[in-house]
Amino acid sequence: MSEVEIDKLEALLLAKRQAKQISVSITLGLMTIVFLDSIYILSTVLHAIEGTEIFLYLLIFTMYAVGGAFALGTLARYAFIRHLKRVQADIHRIELKRILKRRHGERFVTPNRAPVHPHGMNCEPLPQRLRA
Repeated sequence: MSEVEIDKLEALLLAKRQAKQISVSITLGLMTIVFLDSIYILSTVLHAIEGTEIFLYLLIFTMYAVGGAFALGTLARYAFIRHLKRVQADIHRIELKRILKRRHGERFVTPNRAPVHPHGMNCEPLPQRLRA
């Protein structure tokens, strides 16, 4: 495998890991909000029950819980897809930078700022001009 392919795989693995963390945190946060709201609504409903209206209130409560779960799943999926698109754009940007560097050629290697052979095959420094 080339270095570029390894970098791509590492970036994709990191992106998937981060996206899972993001989707889990969003889902847990929204589930907490929906759960607390559900408890509030259920307690309000139980205080307001008069006789035979319990079925209607429980039906409304169930619809609210199912709708909240659907909304949580949709938001988590949206966050996951958005994060993956951002990571793909970063990978594409890095690839373009590497291609442009290869086209223009690198004349300097930055660790010691010494001029190096342009093809990178020869590790010996090029002869430098002496300043007068």
